[in-house]
Amino acid sequence: MYTNAQDLQHFWPQLMRGHLLGQELTHLFTKTYHQFNDRYGYGCGVYKRLDDSEFSIEGSDAGVGFFSGYCPDSGLVVSILSNRTDGTLNIAEKIKELLNFSV
Repeated sequence: MYTNAQDLQHFWPQLMRGHLLGQELTHLFTKTYHQFNDRYGYGCGVYKRLDDSEFSIEGSDAGVGFFSGYCPDSGLVVSILSNRTDGTLNIAEKIKELLNFSV
């Protein structure tokens, strides 16, 4: 998959409004299928708070890494893209801490 920060900035609001998958599939995509604890879970490739206040996607492969998170209430999108496999780990953790972004 190829993307950029601007694409991710547009991705989240469009996804959550049902413009990419439709409302029914968006609900299935973001539904909690695995609960980690009393606050956090996992949907179809999406980490989330159980109260649907935060969502994130992340991944890496040889030579690339990314994190992108979304807070629906504020519209805040945080995306980090790297040309290193583990290039997002430290900065993502620090940004999550500073913004109280938990997933």
